[in-house]
Amino acid sequence: MKLQAVIGGDKIDNMEFRFFFLYKVVELGCERFFSFIRNSEVSRCLVVRVEGDDDQVTGFKNFVEDQVHEGMQLSGIIFEEYAGHVPAIEAFLAFCTVELLDKWDREYKLAEKMNYISNDIII
Repeated sequence: MKLQAVIGGDKIDNMEFRFFFLYKVVELGCERFFSFIRNSEVSRCLVVRVEGDDDQVTGFKNFVEDQVHEGMQLSGIIFEEYAGHVPAIEAFLAFCTVELLDKWDREYKLAEKMNYISNDIII
């Protein structure tokens, strides 16, 4: 069974939301998971895709419904069946590593331009 959750909200693009859901997927025993930010002209949303047996996917859906609360400042959640490929969790983790390294590189270059980092530092 495959499920896609589309979660909207102002602060949903934080990486910790993706890991929050990943931890539950691993706990449930799912081996396939992917999550990413989708931008549109109107809003930003977190797309979460999970694949597993019926009990695992239902458990994930119930978790999202029960654990997503007002403090997360969400505008809504839409669940829908998903027919496409859901990568293995390892692919998601590799994607996150690349994304975080890219973010670090951009921030490092910005700090360099602003002279926050000495040219004498070797990393």
